[in-house]
Amino acid sequence: MFWPYISKGGFLVTDDIRLNDAFLDFATSFNVKPFIIKRVGVMQKP
Repeated sequence: MFWPYISKGGFLVTDDIRLNDAFLDFATSFNVKPFIIKRVGVMQKP
């Protein structure tokens, strides 16, 4: 799991998020609001 290695205020950026629901499921599980720009997903660690 990579989330513990991201600093507070740091960003997770991933592409091809529309292939499945994993990105949105991950954001929901950590109560983080995701941003989606076309096929790229971005979320900031609180």
